Amino acid sequence: MQIFLLRHGDALQQGYDYVNRPLSTHGEEQAGLAASFLEKMSISIDAIFNSFPLRAKQTANHKLHIRNFNETEYLIPGTDHRQLFNELNKLSCNAVLLVGYEPYLSTLISLLISGLRKSQVILNKGSLAFIEGHIPIQPGSGLLRWLLSLECMK
Repeated sequence: MQIFLLRHGDALQQGYDYVNRPLSTHGEEQAGLAASFLEKMSISIDAIFNSFPLRAKQTANHKLHIRNFNETEYLIPGTDHRQLFNELNKLSCNAVLLVGYEPYLSTLISLLISGLRKSQVILNKGSLAFIEGHIPIQPGSGLLRWLLSLECMK
């Protein structure tokens, strides 16, 4: 299974609670750049999982023409990664996009590629990672193919 991980774009800070912060104009551009990059590389995503905050939903929905959207509670800090792995293992698809935020996504990358939570991985806003994994998805079973900053996707 191809697992793509995308950190949400820049969000507005003032006047919103943590969950309802929308993407800023810059965040919309970041989300659009990631979506355009996936399209330009002919990467076909079968399913998207996004976390609950509005900025993650907006990033996931930005210019991606995918019908299988799944909002999940398993992409937020404090949840057990095994729950997300169980959800992924139930899928019958080739490529999935996980949209969330830090520090959960960098910890998830670390877990997938090393089996440990402590690898030094940083996923900046709008950055995109690609991990190749085998079913069943489990800690240490993934191979990091690339991790791209926004500058690399231009």
